[in-house]
Amino acid sequence: MNSGKTCFLSAIGIFALLSRIAFISSPYFVDGPAHIRAIASGVNFIQPPGYFLFNETAWLLMHALGISPAAALTSLNIAFSTAGSVIFALLVLRIFPGRLGMLLAVFYAFSDVMWFVADVHSSYASITFFAPALLYVLWFTESGWLAGIVWALMAGFRPSDGVFVLPFVAWMLYRKPRQILPFLATALPLVAMWYLPTVKHFGGGLLSPLRSAEGQVDWQANGLFANDSPLRKLGNMVHVGAAAIDAWNILAVAAMLGLFVREKRRTDLAVYVFPGLLFYLLYFFSDPSYFSYILAPVVILAGLGLQRFRPALAHATVAVAILLSIAQMTLLHPIRYKNSSEAALDAYVLEYSGWGLKHEYFLRMRAAEENLHRGMRISQNGVADPR
Repeated sequence: MNSGKTCFLSAIGIFALLSRIAFISSPYFVDGPAHIRAIASGVNFIQPPGYFLFNETAWLLMHALGISPAAALTSLNIAFSTAGSVIFALLVLRIFPGRLGMLLAVFYAFSDVMWFVADVHSSYASITFFAPALLYVLWFTESGWLAGIVWALMAGFRPSDGVFVLPFVAWMLYRKPRQILPFLATALPLVAMWYLPTVKHFGGGLLSPLRSAEGQVDWQANGLFANDSPLRKLGNMVHVGAAAIDAWNILAVAAMLGLFVREKRRTDLAVYVFPGLLFYLLYFFSDPSYFSYILAPVVILAGLGLQRFRPALAHATVAVAILLSIAQMTLLHPIRYKNSSEAALDAYVLEYSGWGLKHEYFLRMRAAEENLHRGMRISQNGVADPR
């Protein structure tokens, strides 16, 4: 590795670390307080699928460093996000060795979604490390055992994401059959390490975690094939589209172009991206943070698409995407909205901004929604609803 590349990787890591520290937040999503309570009590499980490995790692970090559960989660997520930024830079510079690769690495490190999930007390940040690590190992090494370790840990920290990438893992192992046995020899024991405690916690047999998770998914589902109203199904499609735009902004278009490039990695990336994306669109629901696990492959797809254009145009496109992401995290503030559409835009965008993190916007918005619903019940019934 030459000195210029070393300096670039160091700069990516340092600036990623400093930017995450600058926007450290209080517990943000509903999962945040749940994770903190689970770690503080030593139970290390929350709602299905439990997130045992994530909570257990934070619990160990809490005791090793003598810090609070919230600080342990913050430290763990910032470490994952910083390391993920460096790993992705290593990966993308192998594919695009030049200015385009450097710009894509900067975009990944400062994507508002990548940045945002590092500062909330949930498990999304872990995937921003494991996703590029998995791609790197399966593309640029012949190590089935290392691939098994990375995938098993990825699935342990975010079980749903581990399932979504299984078709990609199987596709890559099919092309490298000598890696299958080493992969299984390392992946299966590591999966057992976090899956068996999860089975014990939820009870009811070996499939109990899956049944518990299925119940939660059914309860929250509002996709095209869910048992819900057509209006909400349409709303979910818009929600998923808005989340994709929020995650990749103008690079989303470049990524779609990348799907039509004749390049062997295009198929690999499509196999990686589409299972989870279709699940969210057709059945479940999505916010930008759910797309953390496909942020890395979509950025690479965008690079494949941009290679079709003149270098100056490709570089300028990524530079604009970088500026838009940084602006969303650092400059967005509430607007004086005049209608419901502007109010919805204000609420949705601010929820995933630095201002939102600093001002606990998610919890404030949920409280406002609850007050609104309570007011509606009062107006309908004429009396206050004790609920």
